[in-house]
This record gives sequence, structure tokens and C-alpha cells, in this order.
Amino acid sequence: MTGHTHESAPARARGRLIPALAFGATVLVVTAVAAFAIIPWNFRDNSIPQSKPEVHGTPQASVQEAFHFSMPAQVENASFLVDSEDGSDAPTDLYLRFHTTASGMKSFLASMERSTDDLTAAPRAAELPVDQELLDAANLNWKINDKGDLRGLYVDNIPGLHPGERRSVSVTIDMTDSRTPLVYVYAE
Repeated sequence: MTGHTHESAPARARGRLIPALAFGATVLVVTAVAAFAIIPWNFRDNSIPQSKPEVHGTPQASVQEAFHFSMPAQVENASFLVDSEDGSDAPTDLYLRFHTTASGMKSFLASMERSTDDLTAAPRAAELPVDQELLDAANLNWKINDKGDLRGLYVDNIPGLHPGERRSVSVTIDMTDSRTPLVYVYAE
């Protein structure tokens, strides 16, 4: 004998099997970790209030009645968001944006027993009844042109309220293009 040891065939097979098993286990673990990382988990952060997405079009008649105003006939590019208290079907807040004509704006204001004479110019966009901060807080992707001809009004005692009912409407109007004013409304 020359000092060589001869391994048995099963021992040689085990020697090749152990590295193959280690490689296979490593591939399996890496695949599992990668799959876990890319699977879309539907976790939700409940600390951040989830708002409903805005709706394109004008609010239904029932929503207009609930907030005591009427949409003018001449409306374009309208969008709105209605918020309700948890578990309630009754709307509590309304965010609304639309383009209209000069006569449509007058009609909208008249539905709240107001006129264009009630609109006040705001020296700064932050002093508007409906401002960018309010829209951002509602997660709306609407941008008020803070360099535009902006006017606003706040209506507290809306006509037609039932005893004990309380509603208020804040209105900001961008009059930069007086032929097609852009109206922003927040009603609560």
C-alpha cells in the first residue's frame, strides 16, 4: 500500500451531495427572501386618514340639496369629493371645483342668496376662504393659481336650513379669465 486511502463509493457520493444540498438551500432561501420583498402586501397605515378619490362631473342633486346650493347649467371640468363621517351615509364635507361662465357664476352665487358684489379680493392666496392648504389636506391634486385674480366669500347661514341644522360654504373664485371663472368650494 502506498498510503492512499480509498473512500467507499457511498462516502464519495456523500462528499459531493453535501455541497449540492448547501447550494440548493442557499438558492431556496434567497428566492424566498426575494419573493417576500416583491409580493405586494396590502398593509394600510390607519394613522393617516384615507380619503375617497375625487369624482369627475357635478355632484348629484341630493348632494347639492344637502349643502344647500345649485350648480349652474354652464359647467365644465367639474370635480368633487364628498366626505362622510365614519359609518354615516350623510355627507359632512364637500370639496368642489368647476369652470363656468360669468352668468353661471352669478347663478351659483344666487343659489346661496349671494352676488358678485359679495366677493372680496384677497391680497394673498393664504387669506382665501378655500386655500391651497385646505385642498392639500384633503389630498386633492387641485392647484390654486396664487398669482391670479382671486376672490372669495364665506357663507355661514345658508338659506333653507332646517332648525338646528348648520352648514357653511367657503368659495374661492379665480377670475383671471373672467369669461370662464374657476370656482373652488368647500362646504361643511
